[in-house]
Amino acid sequence: MSGVVAQRVRPHSKPSALRKVDQRTREAAHLRRVKAELREHVGGKPSITQSMLIDRCAMLSLRVHQLDAAMAAGEAISDFAARSYLAWSNSLVRTLRELGVKPSTKTNGPTDLEAYLASRSAANGAGK
Repeated sequence: MSGVVAQRVRPHSKPSALRKVDQRTREAAHLRRVKAELREHVGGKPSITQSMLIDRCAMLSLRVHQLDAAMAAGEAISDFAARSYLAWSNSLVRTLRELGVKPSTKTNGPTDLEAYLASRSAANGAGK
């Protein structure tokens, strides 16, 4: 080990610090998880605009999550942090709404009972 310590990312870290999130940290894991879940939500292959919204949602989610954790731990929250929390929460909601509340209609299987039963009987017939 080289003894290099990862820079701690806080809710009010500068944007330059957020661009260089050490991939070994909990923050990076949070960003990866949120991005993966939102990509799945939009059908697995997001457009460029959806990708941008997903990146924005992930970062806003991280900032809100960090302040949630601080408040849950009983840390005192400044007025500035409280206002930032509300702004980030509202921005996250609006960005998620823009991305789409309902999951993508793309599925890997049949979408109704008749199609499901037809695919099952075709599969059973092919196995004989």
